[in-house]
Amino acid sequence: MAIHRCWIVQETGYFFPFLQTEQTDEWPFVRAQLETLASEGKVHETVDGFLLPHAVAVSLETEVSDILELPAFFPYEIMIRSHGSLGTSSFRYKLEYRKHGGASLYGVAVQGSYVRLSSKTDYRLNEDQYALVSLVEESNQESQKIRNRGEIS
Repeated sequence: MAIHRCWIVQETGYFFPFLQTEQTDEWPFVRAQLETLASEGKVHETVDGFLLPHAVAVSLETEVSDILELPAFFPYEIMIRSHGSLGTSSFRYKLEYRKHGGASLYGVAVQGSYVRLSSKTDYRLNEDQYALVSLVEESNQESQKIRNRGEIS
C-alpha cells in the first residue's frame, strides 16, 4: 500500500481521507475537486473520505490529476509474454515493463492503476495501459480458477 501526502493507494482506488496526516495548503483545493467529482458520480464519498476508483483515475484530465496530486502517466512500454502451452495448466500471461529501447524495468509493483518503480518514483497507468493490465490479470485469475478445479490437464 502506497501512501502519498493526500491519498493512500488501495486495491479499489486512491483513498483521500478527510483527516489528513499532513495538513497542506493544497488540501482545500483537493477536497473541492473531489466533491465536484463526487457530484458527477466519479468519486465515492464515504464516512472517512473519498475513494477515486482506479478505472476513473486513468481517464482524468491532466488539470484534475494535478490538483489531486496523482502521479504522472507511466511513460514506458508494457510487453505481454505467454508462458506454457495454450490449453495446458501451466499457461499464463506475464507482463514486462520496459524502457524505450528494450531495457527491462525490475521491481515494478502495480496495484490497480498505481505503478511503483522505487520508493521515490511512482506513476499511474493511462486508460489503455490499465485496460491491458486488468485484462491480463483477469485472464490469469480465470486460468488459475480452472487449474484449481482440475479442468485442464
